[in-house]
Amino acid sequence: MPLDDEHKERYYNAAIEIMNALIDECSTEGTDAEGLLAHGTYYYAGRLGIDECCIWGDYFYLEALMRLSNPEWEKFW
Repeated sequence: MPLDDEHKERYYNAAIEIMNALIDECSTEGTDAEGLLAHGTYYYAGRLGIDECCIWGDYFYLEALMRLSNPEWEKFW
């Protein structure tokens, strides 16, 4: 079901807020981290990979950056 303009704007603004928060609070720029975003969790219940970089977090972060910087971009799958 296609979204109306009001909902499109609401979701777009929410995406911008989320991305700004990720950039301001979770970016590893300027650090020696091995990922793009910090504070990810791999397996909370098993207490594994808590507050670390996660490859899937980095992937979706890059995809979101691509979509925001180039709205005509189409994902590969």
